[in-house]
Amino acid sequence: MDDIREKFENSGRILYLDNFIGNYNETLLLPIFEDYRDKIVFVSAAYEKMFNYVSTEFLSDVRYLSLKYQKILFNDSPKYIPQKYQEVEIYTQKVDSKPTWALEGILKELGFSSVIIGNRAINIQEHRDVYSVLAYEIFPYCLDILNKKPYEERLLKYFEKDFSGASQTLLRWFPHE
Repeated sequence: MDDIREKFENSGRILYLDNFIGNYNETLLLPIFEDYRDKIVFVSAAYEKMFNYVSTEFLSDVRYLSLKYQKILFNDSPKYIPQKYQEVEIYTQKVDSKPTWALEGILKELGFSSVIIGNRAINIQEHRDVYSVLAYEIFPYCLDILNKKPYEERLLKYFEKDFSGASQTLLRWFPHE
C-alpha cells in the first residue's frame, strides 16, 4: 500500500485509481481516505460485478457512479459549459426533515445497511437532494450491482407525491416495467 499512499501524496486534488477494485484490498484504502480527506478520488473496477465483493464499510465511505447512464441522464448530448465553482465545506450532519426520512425509508426497503443509509441521509435537505441520490447513485447501483429494479412500494408511494416533477423524469430514465 506504500505505492498507493505515495500516489496520494504526489497527486493533485483529483486522483484516479484505475482497476483498483479487484486488484487490491479496498479496505486498506479506508485509513488512507482518512488522511487525505481533501482529495477527490475515483476508483474503478474492470467489471461492475466486482463491486459485489466490496465490503459495506468501504461502500459507506464512497459513492457509486456509473458512466453507463450518463447518456440517459444527459439526453444523448451532454452540453458542457465551463464554469468556475466555489467549493464549500459540506457539513456532515443529518437534517431531520421529510426528505431525509423518505430517503432512509426507501433505502431500508431496498435492503441497504444502516451504515450506508445513515451516510446517504447526511445533508439531505430538499426533495431534489433525494432525487439526485436516487438518479446518480442508488438506481445505477441497484441495476448494475444488486441486479434488481429499485421500485419497491415506498419508492412508488414517494413518486406518487411527485415533488417537483422529477418522478416522471426518473421513471423515463429508468423504466419501471
